[in-house]
Amino acid sequence: KELLSKEMTMKPIAQVAPREEKAVVTEKHSIDALKAILRATSVMEQSSTEEDLVKEINTLYPIVPSMHNIEPNHIAQLVKAYNWYELASSPIMALWNNFLVRLVTVCPHFIPFVMEHYARLFTFSPIEESLGPRSFGFGTSATNSRDVNLSKALKLKALQEAVHVSLRSQLRIAPISATSLVDALSREFPNPKKGLPVEHAVEYTNQVLRICDYHPTLRESLLTTIIGKCAEMDCLIDANAAENLEEDLIFQPDSFEGNTVTTSSTLMKFLDPLLLRTIQYLEERMIQEPDETWNMCLRIFVATILPIHQSKYIQFTIFTIARYKQEYSRQFLEELQQRIFRVEETRHMKAAAASYTASFLCRAKYLPPALLKEGLTTLVGWASSYSDRVTNFTVDVDMHGVFYAICYSIFYIYCFHFEFLSTDPAYLTSLNLTKLLTSPLNPLKFLSASIIEEMERICIRRANTLWIQIIERNKDFILPTFTISGAPNILDVFFPFDPPQLDMLARHIEPIYSEFKGTSDDNDSTSQSPHLGRSIDSPIGSDNPGTPMSCTPIEVGGSYLM
Repeated sequence: KELLSKEMTMKPIAQVAPREEKAVVTEKHSIDALKAILRATSVMEQSSTEEDLVKEINTLYPIVPSMHNIEPNHIAQLVKAYNWYELASSPIMALWNNFLVRLVTVCPHFIPFVMEHYARLFTFSPIEESLGPRSFGFGTSATNSRDVNLSKALKLKALQEAVHVSLRSQLRIAPISATSLVDALSREFPNPKKGLPVEHAVEYTNQVLRICDYHPTLRESLLTTIIGKCAEMDCLIDANAAENLEEDLIFQPDSFEGNTVTTSSTLMKFLDPLLLRTIQYLEERMIQEPDETWNMCLRIFVATILPIHQSKYIQFTIFTIARYKQEYSRQFLEELQQRIFRVEETRHMKAAAASYTASFLCRAKYLPPALLKEGLTTLVGWASSYSDRVTNFTVDVDMHGVFYAICYSIFYIYCFHFEFLSTDPAYLTSLNLTKLLTSPLNPLKFLSASIIEEMERICIRRANTLWIQIIERNKDFILPTFTISGAPNILDVFFPFDPPQLDMLARHIEPIYSEFKGTSDDNDSTSQSPHLGRSIDSPIGSDNPGTPMSCTPIEVGGSYLM
């Protein structure tokens, strides 16, 4: 006002009069809008009568254009003040929904605050006193009882339905809300660090998946969000320490809100139902839209799962849905093989692709034998070609890490599927695996003890004296302790489809999952590998899995050899 008065003294009144009138009108409208917002917020927080609420909402609706300059925190308080839990089934809900739609349409800069509130509504539970309605701005709770009764269940269902009705309207009228909604759902996603029980996370996931159904353009983004949140928990899990609480602490009590101690075992219990619910949803989509769902899942796998080093469980999403068509399994393997052959791909990605290929070929019971042979032939061809053209034969994982990872995968498959491969001696001979074993790069030195032992059993059984001599002679070779870069000369490899330690997930995939039993006894002519069928045209698999085998090494290389 001081600046305006000075300007009026310097210029003719005719030039500034319209500007002064406009400024006063704009300021007056903003002040009136702020007063209306504060009054409505107070009325809603006091759990007033429906008549009072209708009056306040009707007052707010026409002055939405005047809210452009209102501080966002005032809008956030207003949105939170409405008691969704008690009023979701009330006729007032439609009036409030119309106001919110008009608000985000006329004032799009308020969209993030409204979307954040919607996401928080999905985490609301009237059962837990510790979370309390007021902590999320729902007004006064009708009851403090922790007993789950019909009244609460119906109210919660009505709340969720009201949120979805409002979201559908806003996404249709204001499509730019979509990005803010995905961001808000990601930020509010429940996890053990927030002190929420797993039931909250499962229900929250159900609501997010429901959005995927009525707004399919967001499906891939929302599924990526869910799988990404599962991946965050997956990466923190130390399966070996899950039984030891003292060694299993991931978050110290004062490291996050709620003073909760989170262990690997806690994370596994939290992740298991979330991952299972996601897989079930994908299976439902595969029945309705198989090709579209598969292509989406393959993109999510490449972008979100494959780059994660040694993920433990989230990769079973792609494992379970690849079974619906043989072509899907072929496309999955081709995608992995392209990563191996792509020149510009990183060494880590090439090695990971080889591990995924080997693990998939061994563990997927639904694979046809022809596809197993194709995959193994591709790996052997790459390793053989590399061995032919290499000129520096230093046994070093920094220099030849991809070669060692692929050779590891080859002999992993060889041991796992030997019963089946031995039925086709001509094919085994064509692979010429002896060439790899006798390579100056010495890939045998980087195999784990379990694979070496299994290869020795196979050699004794088949009287393969050449391989026995190679294995025995190789034990005297001293592997360099460090690489040329000074790092430990150890091959870091894993097989992502090793038996999962999540109970619900393991039960779900059991019909399509192959366990390792080992080579059959020569004296037992009826024995057979549990993961192979007798017919060359039948899928690889058996209904009588044996003892699980994990060939994933803990220490490979120098430590084992010493």
